[in-house]
Amino acid sequence: MANNYVLGRGKLYFDRFAAGTTTKTGERYLGNTTEVNLTVAVENLEHYSSDEGVRIKDMSVETQRTRSGRFTTDNITGDNLGLIFGAEPTDRTTTEITDDGDTLTVQKGYYYQLGARTYRPEGVTNVSSVLVRDNTGVKATGTLTFGGQPSANETVTINGVVITFKASGATGNQVNLGGSATLTAQAVKAFVNDHQDELQVIASGASTVITLTAVTAGTWANTLGIARSGTYPSLSGSTLSGGTNGGTIPSAGNWTVDDTTGRLYIEEDGNIANDDIVVVSYDVETHTEEVLTADDIQVEGALRYIADNPEGDDRDFYIPRVKLSPTGDLPMKGDTWLAVTMTFEVLTLGTYKQVYWRKR
Repeated sequence: MANNYVLGRGKLYFDRFAAGTTTKTGERYLGNTTEVNLTVAVENLEHYSSDEGVRIKDMSVETQRTRSGRFTTDNITGDNLGLIFGAEPTDRTTTEITDDGDTLTVQKGYYYQLGARTYRPEGVTNVSSVLVRDNTGVKATGTLTFGGQPSANETVTINGVVITFKASGATGNQVNLGGSATLTAQAVKAFVNDHQDELQVIASGASTVITLTAVTAGTWANTLGIARSGTYPSLSGSTLSGGTNGGTIPSAGNWTVDDTTGRLYIEEDGNIANDDIVVVSYDVETHTEEVLTADDIQVEGALRYIADNPEGDDRDFYIPRVKLSPTGDLPMKGDTWLAVTMTFEVLTLGTYKQVYWRKR
């Protein structure tokens, strides 16, 4: 019988299960895999005869068989990085934003990321029309006065965000009506202060009058709209008012900005002093970015390997269910190709066998 010497090559596919299920979503080619290994570990319960001076093994019973493996891919895509972080990448579209702003306490020689918000802590990119002003400006204000109770399903709108009043069970951009106008007003205040990043205002007031104050100084907020659908609350106007700009700090010698990354740098030899408060205004251009966050969700799915050996028989394998786990380092910088290494545990799925091999 002729020897079958095999030099292994092939493609690896992963069929990720929908979260929390064993429902397949389609096989995705993982890209170039530099290694694919499958390991079998067996545990036995041994028995020894002690009838004579030297104990002799007279029985061995297999008690456990574990199949596992690992693969490495140097195809660095969002989907493959998502396997490490237990997440799936999404495309996030940022629509054009005009006159966004940050109030920053700065230090010479430091960098500051613009647009950092609770829902977007990494900040914004693709900024334009950046201006830096001193802190002599005035923040625009407006008021909501709850002289009576709104009705259920009536709304108040702040900076384009529609807030709906509900008798109970409020979710999302909804607020439950309180037992009095004061309690409803305070519920609105709490909602606003929990959503400052979207609304761009801060709410204050201990009774039925809620004052809305722009998060940063400047005339930009004089166009920040407020509206209602019913009788209450009454409004100080259709927009905030009274905002004024501070003095403009020229960029030359004082600060620079990278429009692409949205990073502001305070020059070491400029006129901006340590601990100065500056107000930065900017526009954000419409753009779409692939975003990946570490969700740490357990990743399961099916693995399929299609062999394409330069030497030896092609044998494909299919594993109906594996659990993936990251292993090793992710060399973000270095002199080697960036690669993602995952280990997998072979698990049982229904009545299927754990591994299927097929010679083509």
